[in-house]
Amino acid sequence: AAGGGAEAASRLLVTDVGSGGPTPTPLGTRSLTRVTSPECCALIGWSADSRSILVLTQAAPDQVAQVRAIPVAGGKTQVAWKRPAAFSPDGSLAIELDGDAVRVTRRASGSSWTIANGGRELRFAPDGTRVAWDVVSSGITHPDVREHGLWVAEVTGAKARKVATTIGGGLVGWAEGGQALIATGRLQANGQEGIWSIGLDGSEPRLIHQVYRPRDPLLSPGGEW
Repeated sequence: AAGGGAEAASRLLVTDVGSGGPTPTPLGTRSLTRVTSPECCALIGWSADSRSILVLTQAAPDQVAQVRAIPVAGGKTQVAWKRPAAFSPDGSLAIELDGDAVRVTRRASGSSWTIANGGRELRFAPDGTRVAWDVVSSGITHPDVREHGLWVAEVTGAKARKVATTIGGGLVGWAEGGQALIATGRLQANGQEGIWSIGLDGSEPRLIHQVYRPRDPLLSPGGEW
């Protein structure tokens, strides 16, 4: 997470969620492989097996956009979903907007249900049995003072509850084996700002890394880093 104001140089830090010790990590790549043409499509992410990238593409202006899987090693592309959608980390669930809710569909069986969360992005726990989302306070306010309610529920949407509120930050994802949420911002109006681990058992939140306005923090798939 790169922190600091406009006068500060950007830094990339990799932090162990368990120990909280940030370590600078150099960036580099051994090779680059082009898998699409420049005008192809919008990137969604990797397939669950890491063999393909998922893209959103539209064959013609009057046709519905589709999610297609493009094999990294080459080969024929496949339709992953016939409409714009996101997917659970294991690829078994498709997530689509459905008015003010989110529709979740099992790709294997076609069975589906809705989660009434205002159509907000779902973050899946490592075991896939629960989801979390971020509810931002309404009204025109500066990002530094907006409140973000952090909610968790079963993957079906049952037992939804708000576990914490952050100020000027927001939800990042799950960590500690699904026992905590990672969020940015402050927990009190004049409190410390940074990246927090917030336990779901009601324990005292833990400041992993104190930093001013952390930008775009990412979690490893299992939430360890």
